[in-house]
Amino acid sequence: MGNEITSFQEKIHIILGYYVYKLIDPRNGQVFYVGRGNGNRIFDHVSGTVSKLAQIYKELGKEDGYEIENSEEAENIFSLKEKTINEIHISNLEVLHVIHRHGLTLDQAKEVEAALIDDYPGASNVQGGYGSFERGPMNVKEIVDKFSRESVNPTEKIENVFIFPIPNSLNDGQSIYDATRRIWKVIQSNQNFKKPYAVGLRNSISEGSYEIAKWVNVVNSTKQEFESHNHPNPNVYQPLHNKNWSNIISKSGYWNYGNYLIVEFDGNGKFRFVRGSQDKKTWYDCV
Repeated sequence: MGNEITSFQEKIHIILGYYVYKLIDPRNGQVFYVGRGNGNRIFDHVSGTVSKLAQIYKELGKEDGYEIENSEEAENIFSLKEKTINEIHISNLEVLHVIHRHGLTLDQAKEVEAALIDDYPGASNVQGGYGSFERGPMNVKEIVDKFSRESVNPTEKIENVFIFPIPNSLNDGQSIYDATRRIWKVIQSNQNFKKPYAVGLRNSISEGSYEIAKWVNVVNSTKQEFESHNHPNPNVYQPLHNKNWSNIISKSGYWNYGNYLIVEFDGNGKFRFVRGSQDKKTWYDCV
């Protein structure tokens, strides 16, 4: 580990510009993290993990070292990425740092990063890539299905519609209803909305659509889940069901990072954001 490169020279920073990188586990050759940045960003994960460990060992009064204690406390302290880095160092090996593309603009780097995260579902990234929920991998059937659906444009006023991204939960085997209703961090004022609705989107299509009857705090969590009328077998709210929401979510960068939105429809072809945009006054065309 003595020859491990931990930084670039300044002239290399200039040549690289923005770049997208992969961290690879030398024990199995698998990519365990994908990221983007400039300068020495690629090295921050290892250096940050080493510094974090050193501080923990100091606080515990132990000698510096890489070994993670096999305890419930350690499970709560270290992320999956940090655990992998430490296990590699315990094996007296080095994390392999690979720059996948360089010389990019920031927007280009976001797109390349997102595509790589989609391609490495086993990576330890907590967040999906930029735009993955809107423009992520789809087979041709899903593409035809998405772009042939009618755009959402309710003919009645609906003040508060929660828009939840649900592909990950569906991939984990949850039902459409459960994937839509759980588990979200919803502030109290938003829980108090009168007659709110919720839709669950996959590939911009509302596969779930329900009226929210109440919010319930999740046990041993600071998050919430909702229950619809006739829970656990709710009725689908048809005016918002099986519609294409691309025009709405494309106007919110907040959605691109896997966050949920809240919008209001005026019933006359317009909508505005309640959550998910700093601009909460502008009314946009639904179609």
